[in-house]
Amino acid sequence: MTADSTSLKYMGFDVNSNLSGSQEGSYEVDIKTGMLKGCKMTANVEGSVQVLGHEVPFKVDIKVEMEGKKI
Repeated sequence: MTADSTSLKYMGFDVNSNLSGSQEGSYEVDIKTGMLKGCKMTANVEGSVQVLGHEVPFKVDIKVEMEGKKI
């Protein structure tokens, strides 16, 4: 994953970002019903954002695990 160099406005301020990372995971789906039975996903993003002339380091780690079942 990479962020483009487009700036955005947040609360009236211009914000620029320099972010990159990765995501991987798997999904288990019941073919007959289309129901999601399970999911495991991880994502890591890091870099920096610039606000009001200050560069702020940024790091996010995400982990998602889901298990579904019929009732």
